Amino acid sequence: MMDVSEQEYVVIELYISFADRLRRAFKRMVGVFFNPFSTFDSIAEDPDLLGPGLLLLAYLLLVIASLWLYNSRIVVNYINETSGVTLKEFLAVELIRDPKILAISSVMTLLRLIGGWLLGLATLWLMNSLLKGVATGKSLLSASGYLIALVIADSLAHTALFLIAASTPIVVKVTMLSNPLRMLSIIRARVIEYLLANQSSLMVFDKFLWILFRAWILGSLVALSNSVMRISIPRALVAGIASFVAFLLGGWIG
Repeated sequence: MMDVSEQEYVVIELYISFADRLRRAFKRMVGVFFNPFSTFDSIAEDPDLLGPGLLLLAYLLLVIASLWLYNSRIVVNYINETSGVTLKEFLAVELIRDPKILAISSVMTLLRLIGGWLLGLATLWLMNSLLKGVATGKSLLSASGYLIALVIADSLAHTALFLIAASTPIVVKVTMLSNPLRMLSIIRARVIEYLLANQSSLMVFDKFLWILFRAWILGSLVALSNSVMRISIPRALVAGIASFVAFLLGGWIG
């Protein structure tokens, strides 16, 4: 005979299809921009790694596309340092036609993002412990991963501005040829010098966007701390600033 004091519990696990998880992930990507507190509340209750994984993939594809577009608008003049005579002229994109060079350059950028992400994530976890938060490791990983959407938006904006500035191909002069990765670094420095000298208004707007997106990321980190850690706004502000500095130092946001 069953004791009347005994109770039976039935746990029902609801199956969520991949299509539903995909829709939820895209909704969260958009929500990070327009409704961060509610979005991070949702992530805290049911964290996922599908969205951050898709964003990492999207970021890698964006890096490859940006490298190609950026260097296709740059003409390199290799000149004799003494006489000034042009010895060779070529598009900078030729430097990344080798799949190995393109892969190395893209992976280096991706690793910088991941390294900075991990440093920021560690700081969020430390703040969660110090400020008596209740976040789990998975919820912090998921929530911070969705912030990659902001990094992607930032990269898209800067790439679009560069394409406007380089509507006419930019010509840069170099006096030495080195390995492709070194050359890409030299060319980038020359392009920045050119833009500062010839596209000052666009560079001012580019700086404005730089400040805007970093302020947006800082605000999002405060919202993340408040919603995922379940701490007060003043404490969330402390956690947000600390993690923002970590993300910045780690190269996650340049």
